[in-house]
Amino acid sequence: MKKILKYGIMGMLMSSFGFLVGSLFYLDSSLDKKTVITVFIMGFIVGMVTTIFDITSLSYITAIIIHFFITFTIITLSNFILGSGTFISNHIFTYLAQFIFIYVIIWIGIYFFQRKDVDTINQQLKKRKK
Repeated sequence: MKKILKYGIMGMLMSSFGFLVGSLFYLDSSLDKKTVITVFIMGFIVGMVTTIFDITSLSYITAIIIHFFITFTIITLSNFILGSGTFISNHIFTYLAQFIFIYVIIWIGIYFFQRKDVDTINQQLKKRKK
């Protein structure tokens, strides 16, 4: 339960970042309570989906592919809830390109944070061995 809550909160942070990056493409995008609440809920759910990486029977690539499609579905549904369905329908390739761009940027950030943690742990292990 604690892990799901942690992942959910991280998802909220990432979705906020993704929303702001996505907003750069549309400077006239409005921000209201419904949008903020939807982005937080969407992010929490996507964060919970991230627990898929804890399933040891799945390869990392399989988990990324599953996570990508579930995340895409959740975000697309959220966009329809927020009234962006017409844009998505009329500009599917632009929407898909923006989604992939933001998804990759977030994963690059996660990679560097995890890499830093791994390096720190490895340094501590080396100190213990001495």
